[in-house]
Amino acid sequence: MKSTFDSILEKFIPFVAIGIAVVLVIAMIIMFFYLFIWGVILGAVIWLVVTIKNYFSPKKAPAKESKKGRIIEHDKE
Repeated sequence: MKSTFDSILEKFIPFVAIGIAVVLVIAMIIMFFYLFIWGVILGAVIWLVVTIKNYFSPKKAPAKESKKGRIIEHDKE
């Protein structure tokens, strides 16, 4: 009886291992796409907020430097 049980168990263990591997792969794919979807949603919201901010308050052009004044040149010793 024990040898029959051992024989069945030896044939059954590889199928259990393959089943666990398949379940782990599927779970990892689901978690990856779950994180990917949240990343896309969060990125889109941030992009939308920045676009709206730039539309309502655009960056000002830098002021031109004034050419007035004098330049004093000297030799460093």
